[in-house]
Amino acid sequence: METPPLAPVADLAGYPLSAADLAAVASILEGIMEDIEKLRALDLPDDLEPILTFRVEPWATPSRTITG
Repeated sequence: METPPLAPVADLAGYPLSAADLAAVASILEGIMEDIEKLRALDLPDDLEPILTFRVEPWATPSRTITG
């Protein structure tokens, strides 16, 4: 899987990067993408509980309940 060019994104974000910095960022992102692909390729049963969950409301403590 080829990563998209990062220079236009960095320029748009206001952080123009050197070629060496762009290569370093691309290498990091490539490693992350490879790790995600490996995890997605695992053949796990559908009823397996997740080992990691994300709190949608990070400001709330576990004892506090958010009501709509």
